[in-house]
Amino acid sequence: MSGEDRLQRGVEDSFRNRGIELDSAAGECSCRDITDYLFEYLDHQLSAVQSERLQAHISGCSRCTERAEAETHVRDILRASCREVAPATLRVRIAQQISVYRRTTRDFG
Repeated sequence: MSGEDRLQRGVEDSFRNRGIELDSAAGECSCRDITDYLFEYLDHQLSAVQSERLQAHISGCSRCTERAEAETHVRDILRASCREVAPATLRVRIAQQISVYRRTTRDFG
């Protein structure tokens, strides 16, 4: 079982433990569910049924809408700030440090 499969199974088990049936139309999500699963929702790590339920709650709850929009905004800012390319000199220094680390751990490990 891959890491992604284990993550999906863990999320599904957690939903079931909270009394939310995943394969039926019954069961609504709460603000707490949004708090617990917002990151998985935004990362598209939930099943279609789970995502639809969370989306339905977010659409009808102004507090959760604000929370989801704020997290999306933070992610957009982080994504934009990570576009800078490290200078070649930094890459060389890191490669040298890795080389030294490997030599020293090989000699003493």
